[in-house]
Amino acid sequence: LRAFGREPRGNTVKMALWGLLIGLCLNALCVGIAVFHGDIQLSFSSFPVLKLLIVLLSVFAQSGGEELLCRGVLYQRLRKGYRNPWVAILVNPIVFVLMHILLPGITVWAVLSIYLVGVTFGLMVYYLDSLWMAMAAHAAWNFTQNFIFGLPNSGSVYDLAIFKLNSATARTSLCYNVEFGVEGSLTAVL
Repeated sequence: LRAFGREPRGNTVKMALWGLLIGLCLNALCVGIAVFHGDIQLSFSSFPVLKLLIVLLSVFAQSGGEELLCRGVLYQRLRKGYRNPWVAILVNPIVFVLMHILLPGITVWAVLSIYLVGVTFGLMVYYLDSLWMAMAAHAAWNFTQNFIFGLPNSGSVYDLAIFKLNSATARTSLCYNVEFGVEGSLTAVL
């Protein structure tokens, strides 16, 4: 739990805000590519500010919990057990993948993108000493995909979203996966 507190030099509000921005921008880029490629069409639905703020806190708790387990506990244990940091950076995402492996619509691209994002979050913790940044980036990705763009996130779709997907026009390609969302695409891997 020391990795979660203020002891690590990178656990600052500034780094958390950078994490939010990174998660939002990466997801928006993937969604933008899918829209540009013609795989999805989105339309404005509504902007219920209070509901979205409550959901953001819930998403942060869920995503933060995954990060606490993977980068706050497992990563830290691997770092202490092995001199080479790459053991922790490359092994801990396997557990992250296993946490998602039974989700509906999982694809090879999804497994690869989930693994690589786990590596990326490990790099944030290692190089920037900021679990908060990884937690915020993870939460922003999930929130942006589900509740801003209204797309499946790890196979789950919710009614509350700023934009809605015209599901009749959605198609699976290298830029989008109808069942899993942009996470199940080559675009997310890249």
